[in-house]
Amino acid sequence: MSNDLSSVAEDLTYFGSEVLSQLQNRLKLVSTVKRNYQGAEEAPGSHVQIPYIDVVGGATDRAIGDAVSASDVNSNFTTVTLGQVYQAVAIDNLQRTFQNVDLMAETAGRIAYNIAAAADSKVAALDIKIPNEGGKTDGSAMFNSTDDINVFALAIKSLNDNQGPSDDFANLHAVINTAEAYALRTLDSYKRANWAGSAEGRQKGNLSDTFGWNIHESQQIGSRTLNTSTHWGTPLANGGGNVGDATLAVKGLATSAPMVAGSTFAVAGNNYVITAPVTASSGNATLAIYPKLKTAVADNAALTPVAHSAKGSMNFMYHSDAILFVARPSAAFAAGSGVTSVVVRDPQTGLGIRMSHQSTLLGNPGMLEAIVADIVCGTEVIRPEWAFKATGKV
Repeated sequence: MSNDLSSVAEDLTYFGSEVLSQLQNRLKLVSTVKRNYQGAEEAPGSHVQIPYIDVVGGATDRAIGDAVSASDVNSNFTTVTLGQVYQAVAIDNLQRTFQNVDLMAETAGRIAYNIAAAADSKVAALDIKIPNEGGKTDGSAMFNSTDDINVFALAIKSLNDNQGPSDDFANLHAVINTAEAYALRTLDSYKRANWAGSAEGRQKGNLSDTFGWNIHESQQIGSRTLNTSTHWGTPLANGGGNVGDATLAVKGLATSAPMVAGSTFAVAGNNYVITAPVTASSGNATLAIYPKLKTAVADNAALTPVAHSAKGSMNFMYHSDAILFVARPSAAFAAGSGVTSVVVRDPQTGLGIRMSHQSTLLGNPGMLEAIVADIVCGTEVIRPEWAFKATGKV
């Protein structure tokens, strides 16, 4: 086979299989969360409804002769909104003459890398739906000589407080940005192999696992400027709220304060996060919150916000079952449309990718071949109590 891209058009399935294989190897965050593809390919439109079962209430103690009360089994669903992640490349006809570069492997690898980064960024953007928060509120490193690695212990405590499986070590993941990874690697305690639990960190630079968390370093972790104490003011529930409400009316905010998505607060013993920006009017605003109200909130109930003073990174830690990633390949283009396309799927994971190829001979530019790889995917937090947001250094 000549060292060019001619086989892309000749065997698009082979090229797509190479892209899919490399994509699966390069996915970092997506590979750590729950992936449920059943029914995704057949679901119409841009929304997929994932069903789940819950049991109301908890177990109770019954004395001999006492009556028995039953809990209800509730069926519900989580709606995951899908979007298209794609990489399109145009290849000039003259590039087919390259003989010193493995164009097939290089092109497939770069396409896979870019799609993996885009898919991982969808998971990383879920910080606005994680209501449990710790770390630093001033934009400084959460791993430092004073706090050391205490944020890992705090995250485990949060998981235990919410009855999460804190001993399921294979499914506990901590995703941190490059600045925090550097801060962690330079801690004296981490550099000492006997403290870190193994010599792997010193020998290979691998963050490995600490305090039960599988640590992952990712460039996809974003940063946000969250609300300060000046923005929050002295917030109170305005009229209260009922169990299951997805919004909460608040008063006592700073006049005309912009309330930022990702800002967290506690009320009536539960933590919530603001999921959409809103501007207060005369100190009043209706906040879109996640999760929905777990308990009723009385009028004038005080909100206890987490106030930030500087922009920070949105690192987070979670059990795999806390986050859902759904993907499906787009359908192949119809025959006769002028586009050659195939859908390549992994039967074990359900992950699939569509590869398309089209040639343009005339016009400006002309003599080009377009190769497009795309998947349709979406993410959602389904167990917010099993996730923990750790704010730190940008």
